[in-house]
Amino acid sequence: MVAIESRGRRKTYFFPVAPNRTATGTNVPKSQPSTGGKGEDETNVSKSRPFPGGKGGDGTAAEPARHKPDLVMKPDKRTQFFNLPVFYEDPWTDYEKGIEIFPKRHTSLCRHRRNREDLVHIQQLKACTATESLINAVGRYSHPSFLRLLCCYHYDQSTFLVWEPVELSLAQVIGSKYSIREAELTSIVWPIIQGIRYLRDSSRALGSLTYDTIFLTSSGGVKIADVDRSCVIDTEDMNAATLKLFALSDMITGLRKQMSPMDPWSPRAQNLPARLMSTPLDDLFGDDDLVAESKGGELKMLVNILSKISHYDVKFP
Repeated sequence: MVAIESRGRRKTYFFPVAPNRTATGTNVPKSQPSTGGKGEDETNVSKSRPFPGGKGGDGTAAEPARHKPDLVMKPDKRTQFFNLPVFYEDPWTDYEKGIEIFPKRHTSLCRHRRNREDLVHIQQLKACTATESLINAVGRYSHPSFLRLLCCYHYDQSTFLVWEPVELSLAQVIGSKYSIREAELTSIVWPIIQGIRYLRDSSRALGSLTYDTIFLTSSGGVKIADVDRSCVIDTEDMNAATLKLFALSDMITGLRKQMSPMDPWSPRAQNLPARLMSTPLDDLFGDDDLVAESKGGELKMLVNILSKISHYDVKFP
């Protein structure tokens, strides 16, 4: 169920979230009492456009009056709604474009013109019904393992998706000479397995899973992209292949080639690709070795090192 509310040139999408499920990764500020004659069940959520790294406690930064869309959250008897700001104007009035950092995704590194410390990734797509469905899917299926969409712009027959910034893709890791430690491997694999199970519990599966759709953040987080291209799947069709555990197994086999001979993985870690193909998904969550090794912070050194040796000639005016 998707409700749409128009505000002149701006529009706010409302996406349903299960009542007992937290919409982690969304930019929803704390609710405040509504004013201005709105119904008792309607709450004002935000009076400013979201910027990652803003000075506000909720991740937002104040803007001039012309940039203050009226965003509201409307509780429903069955579901809880969160919103995604959508703007009908030129995004380059707000952002400066650097370079196309992920060419295969038509995604550029950009900086906000007023809050110049705020970096985002902007992906340009052709405006069409499929793009609208993409936005709806990203909003409906939110999880800490999924790349977070901050807002979007519609302008001149194009849609511009403003994503949280990431440092590099797993493709850049596999293309480097970095020696991957066992703890780093499990820190990559565990969030992906969590995201796969989240989608499976929603009767969906990833459309694809490759090195180019897995990203690492500056804090060492792991993010899955292209969740919007996930598809509905019947219970009887769910297996290791359709849930993309086979694809994950192949990716780990590739990463295993970068195992350091001076610090080899344990036999259990080296056997992880076979376990992913033969072990039921829920049983993987009972794997104490896998869970214990996937604590946060293990990927920070990997990200810092590869970011330093990846030379991007980023120039802003």
